[in-house]
Amino acid sequence: TCPNLYSLWQAFLAMTSITSLHGIEHIDFSHVVNMEQTFDDCRALTDLSAIANKDVSNVTTMNTCFSNCRFSNVDFLADWKPTSLADVRSMLKNCVNLLNVDGFINWQPHLLEMRSMCQGCYSLVDVSGFANLDTSDVEDMQSTFEDCVRLISIDGLTWNTGNVKNYYRMFCNDHWLDDVDVLNSWDFSSAENTSEMFNGGS
Repeated sequence: TCPNLYSLWQAFLAMTSITSLHGIEHIDFSHVVNMEQTFDDCRALTDLSAIANKDVSNVTTMNTCFSNCRFSNVDFLADWKPTSLADVRSMLKNCVNLLNVDGFINWQPHLLEMRSMCQGCYSLVDVSGFANLDTSDVEDMQSTFEDCVRLISIDGLTWNTGNVKNYYRMFCNDHWLDDVDVLNSWDFSSAENTSEMFNGGS
């Protein structure tokens, strides 16, 4: 094993030909703090089950961690307990085959940053898996779901948005989005920028 590993920053960045993570079971994630761009642009990697049981309790950033990957679901994340996680900016950006985020349903991290988290997820139809994310201190939700052109509903996202200032292009170009009733429960009292929030939508 690899003990006392504190960073996986760009560890597999742009390894566009790898199809499996054989051998990663020997890497101890329990001390890792930084997972920024860890699997970014691993376009041939569709099976990440090898990391399903990793201890990510000390990870604070997953910024761009899985951006540009081609998996269709995130079930491999279902048993992760990222209790220290604060930054998920662009975490799933341009994951064009992703259909749902059910693997997040038990995640309850106290987030601070989530700009562009799912931007460009063209196939995404269901985001209810994000229901339990703690967004109470998030200030910037810019482009979180921008270009999620097949997203129909955001039902279940009863987020605490009391500190969010920036909603710029949050749902921009979401052509099929027609169920946004949950926004009636959102607190827009701190909002400063809602420009183009639904621009290009239905």
